[in-house]
Amino acid sequence: VYGAAARIITVVTIPLTMASAILAPIIAELHAHGQKDKLEKVLRVVSTLGGLPAVVAIALFVFAGQPGLELLYGDALYREGWPVLVLLGLGQLVNVWSGVCAQLLIMTGRQLGVMFITLASSALAILGAFLAVEPFGMYGVAAAFASGIALQNFMMVVYSYRTLGVRSYMLVNPLALRGLLVEIKETMRQRRQSRLQAQQDE
Repeated sequence: VYGAAARIITVVTIPLTMASAILAPIIAELHAHGQKDKLEKVLRVVSTLGGLPAVVAIALFVFAGQPGLELLYGDALYREGWPVLVLLGLGQLVNVWSGVCAQLLIMTGRQLGVMFITLASSALAILGAFLAVEPFGMYGVAAAFASGIALQNFMMVVYSYRTLGVRSYMLVNPLALRGLLVEIKETMRQRRQSRLQAQQDE
């Protein structure tokens, strides 16, 4: 039952995973040129665009998770996995909110920081699961791992801001997307022109 709920919740991170792969060269280039403001705008727009569908999906899991699990797996027994789905969904909500902060840190040479944060949060999650499994069963395990995911991403957001001065998390006001998208479009146009000019000069 736990595994069934855990497999479903991984779906919400797919958009951000794809965005991380696409953003890698852009992060490296903007960071190398010291364009911190443009980098932050790109990261926050992509985080918001990738995060909003995930927020909707998590809301559906919360409000319609029980019938959804039964329908998907064909057995009323799986309804018991709904609290696991909700707990893991809350952990992934923090993951989605934080955006692509891990990719930002890795592409700017802060792999060690990412490794230490990941190891520390994972160790705490495993310890918490070990302590919670006997009194609370799979729900305690889900709460421990959800807390570990939330802690890991929150620490990465703080670390990236303190070391780089760049925020990667979702926009508080999604309506601000329109203006930022126009700016990013212009930035990408200038980027293409610069590359063409460099090729012509060669």
